[in-house]
Amino acid sequence: MVHKTGPSKEKNSFSLLAIVTEAGTLGLTLAICLIAGVYIGRYIDSIMETSPWGLICCSFLGAVTGFWSLYKKALRYMKEDNQNRHGSHTNQKDTGGPD
Repeated sequence: MVHKTGPSKEKNSFSLLAIVTEAGTLGLTLAICLIAGVYIGRYIDSIMETSPWGLICCSFLGAVTGFWSLYKKALRYMKEDNQNRHGSHTNQKDTGGPD
């Protein structure tokens, strides 16, 4: 007699790998935006001699850009999860025009 108590071990390991991969992608996205902001700010400060304002402004802009990117990705993942849970795999977009 075979008992099924839950999802297979193979499915769980794939889910864990997918979660780790997505978390790494999100962290890397934020880090790249912040690092780019810092380097651009330092470059602006060295050219225009406005230290530390270029660094401060561009670092802030990099952080905002990074978090905005994370927000957009999180919304996309939530939308995909809702579609997977409800079984609606059709992509219906409202074009705003008459039917």
